[in-house]
Amino acid sequence: MLAPIHVVASEDVDAYDMLMDQYTEAVQPRDFVEWMWVRDLTDQTWEEFRAKRARAVRLRLAQREAVELIMKAHYPRNTDKSAEMEFEIQKDVADILRGEEVPAAGFKLIRERFDIKGWDMFGAVYQACLSDMERFQRIADRANARRNMTLREIDRRRDAVARRARNVATKLINAVDADFE
Repeated sequence: MLAPIHVVASEDVDAYDMLMDQYTEAVQPRDFVEWMWVRDLTDQTWEEFRAKRARAVRLRLAQREAVELIMKAHYPRNTDKSAEMEFEIQKDVADILRGEEVPAAGFKLIRERFDIKGWDMFGAVYQACLSDMERFQRIADRANARRNMTLREIDRRRDAVARRARNVATKLINAVDADFE
């Protein structure tokens, strides 16, 4: 009845299914149109989650970029971009990000040398990926807005059905009342 789900191989299909089950329980779809809305709600929420996960990954990658930039500034002799020096820098960056004690202590000294404090480091990380962060936020915001529109449409449709049912009931009651008068 529905198209294949929009989950990529690295994502959790069970989590997607659980989300759809939760929307199904909340909406209790009555027909094909409402099932399509449940699917839309699930996809829109999944897209928002995906954007938020991407934002978190981008922050981690930006942290690596910032550490690498500082390390390269510390090793200015690598102007010829030697492969050996580049390998050493990348190894140090990986060790620092893993929290290895000796490289982390050395990195702290390097940051002090450049007068880069903790919040400065976060600022550099955030600045390095700001345009990506804004893009991911726009994706999340659009998914959220589409989800809210879908929910309003469900409410409108169900209100219209309820109004029609009330009108029919009122007409029937009036007709029955007229018969008894």
